[in-house]
Amino acid sequence: MPNISAYLDHAATTPLLAEAQAALIEGFALWANPSSPHASGRAARAALEAGPAWLAEAQRLRSLLEGAIISGGGEVIAGGSERIAAIGAYRMPGVSSASQLIRFDAMGIAVSAGSACSSGSLKVSHVLGAMGMDEKAASEVIRVSIGRETDEVDIRRFIDAWLTIAGSGRHAR
Repeated sequence: MPNISAYLDHAATTPLLAEAQAALIEGFALWANPSSPHASGRAARAALEAGPAWLAEAQRLRSLLEGAIISGGGEVIAGGSERIAAIGAYRMPGVSSASQLIRFDAMGIAVSAGSACSSGSLKVSHVLGAMGMDEKAASEVIRVSIGRETDEVDIRRFIDAWLTIAGSGRHAR
């Protein structure tokens, strides 16, 4: 893996932590039906319910991120809609997503652009078009995804980078 200190592209792939691998192996042993009232079923249900606890922290981090992006002149895509806590899409007016990817990468921050189902492609997301966004605006959108190991330091570092890139984009116009 390249020398990246803030990996915010978990929608594409994510490293498997040793703890996650151990939990996965343990989880395979809990093959019972989590809807069943017997002891094995209750154990399986408890394991399932414990899994998504990190999403509350992801929601807090995404809220911090989105507040800063809005304050910095950016746009939160579908901000008023119900969304998964760990993924967000953000428009930086006047700066192409390709330019943003290059600038973030140079700062050691991994993010994505385009449709999640076509990762690795710089084509404008067809989903944004279906949402009514014109092609120019859609070409200025990046996607940030938060993983279990993402912390507030990563998010604040991203915010600082985002504000720097957005500021230089405004001066270039």
